Order: sequence, then structure tokens, then C-alpha cells
Amino acid sequence: MKETDENIENQFGIHKKGQPFRVPEDYFETFADRLMVRIEEEEQPNKKRSLFFYLKPVLMMAASFAFVMLLVYVPIKKFFPATGKAYLAGQKVNIDSVDSAGLVPVTLISYFSESQFMSAVTDMTEFEPDSISNDELADFIAANYSDYDVIANN
Repeated sequence: MKETDENIENQFGIHKKGQPFRVPEDYFETFADRLMVRIEEEEQPNKKRSLFFYLKPVLMMAASFAFVMLLVYVPIKKFFPATGKAYLAGQKVNIDSVDSAGLVPVTLISYFSESQFMSAVTDMTEFEPDSISNDELADFIAANYSDYDVIANN
């Protein structure tokens, strides 16, 4: 190990033992001039930015969203052309099958007589929900839920 240390010292001994870093020639003679140029650059007012500079990111985002929508919309229209307003406009509607006043299909009503239809309409207002007793509700909860579910939900 000592031999390698001596070899390192011998290798470094070849180089001069002076200062390894130097100042470039005429550095301090031109230093004042360079300093004044930098000060003048810093004192100059900043350029005014235009409105386009601030709107550029927003416009780029809008353009990218439009591009992505086109990438999605065009293939969908190409592979599924039977959807949309153009397809629905081309379809014929049987006007006789729909009552224009109530938009009720005439074919459903035609199966019932007038008395049957009126009794069905009046029966709809007489529906009452079934009442459940507390004991029945407790039995249902005990049968369908564990104790943990009941405690966790309360």
C-alpha cells in the first residue's frame, strides 16, 4: 500500500505545485465595462406581452380537445352510421298507431272496452301500500341480515 502512495506522490510531483486555477488575461481590466453592460440590461423594462401570449395555452387546449373529439367522433360515425338524427329522419312512423292528443298507443287501448278501461283507471287511485307490523319487520331483518350488518348500518 505504501508503494502505491509513493507512486501517486511521484505522479503528482511531475506537475507544478503552483495555483491550479488562474484568472483569464485582462479579466479585471474589462470587468467594469462588462459589469456596466449587465446593469444596463437589467434596468431595461421588460417587454409587454401580447394577448396572444396569454391565450396561446388556452387555444392549444381547445384545439387538442377538438382533435380528440374528431378522433372519436369520425370513427364512430363511420362504423355505426345507423345512429343519429339522419337515421331517425329516414324512418317512417305509422301515425295511426299513436294518439296525438295523449301520445298513447292506440293499439293498446283498442284491446279494452270502454268500461274495462275506465275501471282500470279508477282502480289505480285506490291502491294502498300493504301495512307491515313491527314483528314482521323484525323477523325479516333477523332472517336476512347478520348482527354485524344491522349494527354497522345504524
